[in-house]
Amino acid sequence: MKNNLEMKLLLLYIKKVMPKRYTYKKDDQQSDEEEWDPVKILKSLSLEDFLKCEDTRQILINEHNDNFEKNLKPQLENLYEKYNFIYRNHEFLSNDWDNQLGNCFAMLLFNNISIKYDLELFYECPALAIELLESKS
Repeated sequence: MKNNLEMKLLLLYIKKVMPKRYTYKKDDQQSDEEEWDPVKILKSLSLEDFLKCEDTRQILINEHNDNFEKNLKPQLENLYEKYNFIYRNHEFLSNDWDNQLGNCFAMLLFNNISIKYDLELFYECPALAIELLESKS
C-alpha cells in the first residue's frame, strides 16, 4: 500500500511540474518554475476540507481510535478496576467481581468524548492525502 501511495504522489508531482508541450512566454516560465509543494497545499486547507474527503476523514478517525486504544483506554480500565474494588456492592457498579465491565466503561466514555484531529500526520506524509491533493489541484 505504501508503494501505491508513493506512486500516486509521484504521478501527481509529474503532472504538476513537468513542462507542457507549447512554448512559454516569460511570465509562464516564471510561474512554472515554482516547485509544487504538497505540504504547503495541505497546510493551506482547513479541517473541513480534510473531513469532506472520504480517505482523509477515515484516516483521521482511525488515528483517533488508535490513540484512544493505546493511551486512554488502559487508564480508564484501571480506574474502573480501582473504584470497583473499593466500592463493590450490588447497587454501585452492579457487583462486577471480575472487573469485566471496564471495557464497557471505557467505550462509554469513548462514545462521548470530542475528537481532536491531528493534521500533522498528513504534513509528515503527504501521500496519505493524495485524493485530497488531486481534488484541490
